[in-house]
Amino acid sequence: MKGTVAKENKKEEKESQKDIKEVNSLESKKVVVLGSLSKMNRDEAKSYIQKAGGTLTSSPSSKTNYVVVGKTPGDKLKKAQKLGIRQLSETEFIELLESAGVHIDVNSK
Repeated sequence: MKGTVAKENKKEEKESQKDIKEVNSLESKKVVVLGSLSKMNRDEAKSYIQKAGGTLTSSPSSKTNYVVVGKTPGDKLKKAQKLGIRQLSETEFIELLESAGVHIDVNSK
């Protein structure tokens, strides 16, 4: 009986984690990084976004889901604001990646 309960608990835990990942997923989302990030470079950000199932694009458009706002984001931030694109701080971006199951090594930089 104990084995059955343990299996059920593990199954529920996996389903719960799957639900969290689906809610916070970057799957099929387009992301633009504006400015420089302090905890990762652009290539690392691109790799993390791809691991989460998203795409890094170079400029905000009506198809962009998120802009990550780093230091000195430039004029593209104004364009993103006009388009009403959701803005993420670097910390929010890292939290979103981690909730999607992507481990971020912030000590590498």
